[in-house]
Amino acid sequence: MIDDDDDPLLFADEAPTAGPSPRPGEDRPWQVLVVDDDESVHHITRVVLGPLSFRDRAIRLLSAYSAAEAWNLLGERRDIALILLDVVMESEDAGLQLVRRIRQEAGQRNVRIILRTGQPGQAPEREIIREYDINDYKSKTELTAQKLFTATIAALRAYADMVDLERNRRALERVVDASSAVFAARGMRELAAVALARLADLLDHRGEALFCGRLGGVQRGGLRHLHVLAGSGVHDGCFLQPRETLPDAARVALEAAFQAREPGLRADAGTLYITTPNGHDGVVYLAGGAGVEALREDYIDLYCSRVASAFDNAVLHARLLRRQRLLEQQVRRRTRRLLAANAALSATQRRMQEELAAASALQRAILPEGFPVGPHYAGFAAMEAARAVGGDFYDIFPLPNGVLGFLIADTCGKGVPAAIFMAMSRTILESVASLGMAPADTFHEANTLLERQNSTGLFVTGFYGQLDPASGELHYACAGHECPLLRGADGTVGMLPRVRGALLGIIEGCRFEAGAYRLAPGDTLLLTTDGVHEATDAAGEQFGETRLRDAFEALGDGPVEALVRGVMARVRDFAGEAEQSDDITVVALRYLG
Repeated sequence: MIDDDDDPLLFADEAPTAGPSPRPGEDRPWQVLVVDDDESVHHITRVVLGPLSFRDRAIRLLSAYSAAEAWNLLGERRDIALILLDVVMESEDAGLQLVRRIRQEAGQRNVRIILRTGQPGQAPEREIIREYDINDYKSKTELTAQKLFTATIAALRAYADMVDLERNRRALERVVDASSAVFAARGMRELAAVALARLADLLDHRGEALFCGRLGGVQRGGLRHLHVLAGSGVHDGCFLQPRETLPDAARVALEAAFQAREPGLRADAGTLYITTPNGHDGVVYLAGGAGVEALREDYIDLYCSRVASAFDNAVLHARLLRRQRLLEQQVRRRTRRLLAANAALSATQRRMQEELAAASALQRAILPEGFPVGPHYAGFAAMEAARAVGGDFYDIFPLPNGVLGFLIADTCGKGVPAAIFMAMSRTILESVASLGMAPADTFHEANTLLERQNSTGLFVTGFYGQLDPASGELHYACAGHECPLLRGADGTVGMLPRVRGALLGIIEGCRFEAGAYRLAPGDTLLLTTDGVHEATDAAGEQFGETRLRDAFEALGDGPVEALVRGVMARVRDFAGEAEQSDDITVVALRYLG
């Protein structure tokens, strides 16, 4: 193959030749369709592309000599990755009409189309690129072997990326659907059966399976509290069956998983260990081992985290039912012992306060400990909840290519309901953001997932930005949240250009505007929740945006940690003895250049 841009033109009178080369990936080659009424074009394309491979997969060339023949071939197979398409064949615009049919009638959006024409005047490039859904335009009089190689590899890479995105989207939908089914289950028995069945379906496992749990917790009695909660195959219908009754292979694998306590899937042993935030654990056993080809491991982890939450909810629900029955018996038995009942109620209240304190500690633990360290930026964040637990949250995480992702959000309401919805929202936003999508697309996907699971009417506002430290390029989106304040190196305080976006979790299918801004060295962003603006003093006056801008202007020259703590101190000093009515969250990010 010719590797220089000074290649002879491919479609000159003399065609280049190439020697034989290895053919990796013959079992699953990339399908490339050449559509041209000139046999020499097919021959030259085979000479140039025939020996190539991409990502350890060979390239298989298919031939069609008219648009009609190509259309029939496309109807027979859906695995064609790239079409090298001529314009003028049985008619002057046969290739262009085929493009419309592929995109509109067949709905094939993933296949890449490179238009090759020997008559550029018949199909002007600017007009064709604008009017037709093609991915590249090449004139045969200018096309070299190197350019054809480059265009082909670029198209196959784009096709592979689109297929991967589509596969991941479908996988995420399956995980979300399975998680919803788990949370809809009532009672431990139904929960275990649904969780096991949905996991087996996600992993495409059709053999025997078991779900065992240790309801007493990992700190109580070793394996003495281990029981079968659900099964399939010969174990179908098992519930609270002792482990000693299981076959040796299953029992040994389950006991080993419980003793190792290593979260995640061990494919060779066919076990999946799950631990819950409240100290309960369980193991899924899949006879014959388990593969992860059907689902990415991080999606398995996401599903397991949802199962763990549902498991805790079921345990707590059972405990509440038992306590409720006991309380009713006590009330009937001890109607004349009111003081004792009040004492028991006080003890219960103390336990609730302890649980709230524990919930508050858990909530603080899920917030980032600090900004990632980088030479191009400095940041700091802090949050003060209005109650034991709150609805505000923020997150900072690295993205591919060194990009920094940062998020601030506010859940409507306060206390436990807002905290629970906050935890669910943060999990979904973090999971979607980890896929590397643009901020507006991230909010769109997260909104879809939240809306499907939101039966409470709660919602979330937020701002999500992605900063490229190398260039200072900032891409962002808002979901019913004010854009950050921006302080330049000269001390001037303004605001990022506003973009529109609906609240998260309420309206299905809404879109979000994308914003972009290039930060200059020394620029500082200040992100807050409405607990800052709406903090009130004893007279009912709000802190407001003017005071916030003044604080930013006065404190903006100092370190970002001093800036955040200084703003929060000014809010507290302004409120005085007035009760804090909402969570207060402040995040500062300075671009150093």
